[in-house]
Amino acid sequence: MTRNLNTPIRIQNTDIENRLWLAPMVGLSHVALRELIRHYGFCGLFFTEMCSAKRLESENPLFSSVFRWQEHELSRLVCQIAGDDPKHMILAAKRIEREGFFAVDINMGCSVSHIVKQGAGAALLKNPENALRVAKAVRDAVNIPVFIKFRVGWESNLDTALYLAQEFEKIGIDCLTFHPRIAPDRRTRPAKWEYVTELQSKTNLPIAGNGDIFSPTAAKDFFEKSQCAAISLGRIAVARPWIFSQIINDFSPEKNIYHDCPLLMLALLEKYYDAPAAIKLYKKFMLYFSANFRYNTFLRPKLVAGDSLDAFRENLRAFNLPEQEIAPNPSLNILC
Repeated sequence: MTRNLNTPIRIQNTDIENRLWLAPMVGLSHVALRELIRHYGFCGLFFTEMCSAKRLESENPLFSSVFRWQEHELSRLVCQIAGDDPKHMILAAKRIEREGFFAVDINMGCSVSHIVKQGAGAALLKNPENALRVAKAVRDAVNIPVFIKFRVGWESNLDTALYLAQEFEKIGIDCLTFHPRIAPDRRTRPAKWEYVTELQSKTNLPIAGNGDIFSPTAAKDFFEKSQCAAISLGRIAVARPWIFSQIINDFSPEKNIYHDCPLLMLALLEKYYDAPAAIKLYKKFMLYFSANFRYNTFLRPKLVAGDSLDAFRENLRAFNLPEQEIAPNPSLNILC
């Protein structure tokens, strides 16, 4: 029987409407992008950007660039935190629970050098016992669901990932997001989805697979073949925020969407952030959105030329993106 992404999945005591989720992405999965995605449809769970556990204790949602949300989001919003000290992770998780988030997500996958040097992110995979201490500390501290996002590890075998997944299950973790690459690879080699299949077969925990899914067909195919519990979409959700609606609701975008979407993103960034922050976030968004076009390396610098949001709006009018040649699938590999 064909498996369907548009079916509910139960996490702890809550039914999540579908099995298609937004991945946490630094500088990208912020409140403005989440609202943009909702404009076109909906996904089962949204994740925040990665937040520092140490800083989260004192973050003010009115001013924070990452710890910011709309109240109506909270019932399906997961806040991701990074750190290696159980004390800081406990305090952060308790803050997340008090604020009313659906769940907390522990980052054990980020392999950016300054995160790894702090002992956080994928560095925890080098020290499985500390990874388990952090996970157990958070699980014992809160009643809301606890997720963990992690990678294969630092070597090209599943030994560490399998060990941790089975131990995470024993301590009561609710769900895993698995990125099937080793940490040193970042995104320089293809994700190994057979690893997702093997990991899911050896644990009862639901696993959301993540990595190298750039089209509705690929999402459905990987979900079917890997037998994972859900799919977590990252870069493609920035390039095409309507991707969730395409998969779940068979939404068929018209070409004008390539003009309207970045204009709406400009308005949302202006709504939530001051001008310097909005400019920075828009430029990062357009790095991905411009990947939709055949000649993206030519277009991208011209679309973000200038130093104001109004300049960016004028760029969109000048280049009339719906008339540009659109690639069948965004060339996101250039962004690795």
